[in-house]
Amino acid sequence: PNGPTGATGVITNAFSFDGGGTPTVIGSSANCDGSTPFDMNTLSAAALANQFFLVYDSTCSDHVGVKLPTAGVAGQTITLVMQQFSSPAVLSYCPQSTDTIVVSDFTVSGTGNCTAGSSGDWVGWYARFVSTGNHIWVITDAN
Repeated sequence: PNGPTGATGVITNAFSFDGGGTPTVIGSSANCDGSTPFDMNTLSAAALANQFFLVYDSTCSDHVGVKLPTAGVAGQTITLVMQQFSSPAVLSYCPQSTDTIVVSDFTVSGTGNCTAGSSGDWVGWYARFVSTGNHIWVITDAN
């Protein structure tokens, strides 16, 4: 028997990082302190259709900053995973200036800086976000 047919929907890489089996790493050593976060709005529309993103942390000793894309598509899911589990760095995340991230008991406003403990928040090695489509990201899982 054949499997399901039809459109695959928004998630194009549910079983590999870029649809082709090769992980795409976002960010660089320039994003290590969080004050210059990697801005996901600089990615192409095709890249933002993916769900999983490996985050560069190979040379980071404290934290690495990632600014989520604009939360304008309802149901869009972004999962950020640190590239090196042995890295001492943590993942600091923040929204665009027009957006908000809802975490279990607080919100993170878009101030442009992803430094842990100031305007953003941080997690150990991964976080999953879902967009309401109305400039709000909701964190649904993290560690």
